[in-house]
Amino acid sequence: MKFLDSEIVWKYPLTQLDLSSIRYIVVHHVAAVNASPLEVDQWDKGNGWNGAGYNYYVRKDGSKYIMRGDNLGAQCQGYNSVSIGVGCEGNYQYDCEKPYDTEMPIEQLKSLIDVVVWLKARFPDAEIKGHGELFNTLCPGEYFPLSYVKCLSLPTEKVPLAVQSINTLFDHKIITDTSYWTANVWEGGKVNGGYMQTIIKRFVACYKLVNTFEDVLQELVSMNIIGDSGYWLENAIEGGITEGKWVEIVINRMAEYVNM
Repeated sequence: MKFLDSEIVWKYPLTQLDLSSIRYIVVHHVAAVNASPLEVDQWDKGNGWNGAGYNYYVRKDGSKYIMRGDNLGAQCQGYNSVSIGVGCEGNYQYDCEKPYDTEMPIEQLKSLIDVVVWLKARFPDAEIKGHGELFNTLCPGEYFPLSYVKCLSLPTEKVPLAVQSINTLFDHKIITDTSYWTANVWEGGKVNGGYMQTIIKRFVACYKLVNTFEDVLQELVSMNIIGDSGYWLENAIEGGITEGKWVEIVINRMAEYVNM
């Protein structure tokens, strides 16, 4: 795991942790929407501490910093000698008096999970805890994605309908290169007319054998996949171009028909 240097100058030498005693990996928010490692360090020195209390720090852009590292932290009272603390830029707790964050950027969450996975590999028996689970505090905040950190997994992103449809047609051997279609089937996209004709023919051939492309298109009309064959007869040809927004509609209807 690579970390950036926080460039902190400690007031006095750090104390080495007994790594065999680590029982917890504690995650925090810094309770400030924006905070560089050196700003965190200044605040903690203002509390009379040696410097920034976290062992590691993750910013919203996903950058990862080493602070106290494998040395005794000042991040979870009563547990500092048996825990490693990972601080996160951001204020993930509702606050009526100052700005707060309602969602952690995916770059930050990914890096945070990467750090926790790395720490779990080093300390496999350590439990992942939010600060408030060990100490009376609202940290790391109600909007902090603690459940994802504990599961060591990112949220499942909803797959767009067109991508689902492309995958369905791939499974039925109607489409052979999903990457091409995923890249072009959208508003403003352009699809090679010859490619479009090929998948139209393959789709119809799954249900009926016909001779000419015009007959193939008439079958699509009867199946309610397209409303009029004229556009496709003119553009779904070798050298032609079909609009991605119209292709998306046809792709979705084909997949729906296949799944009926």
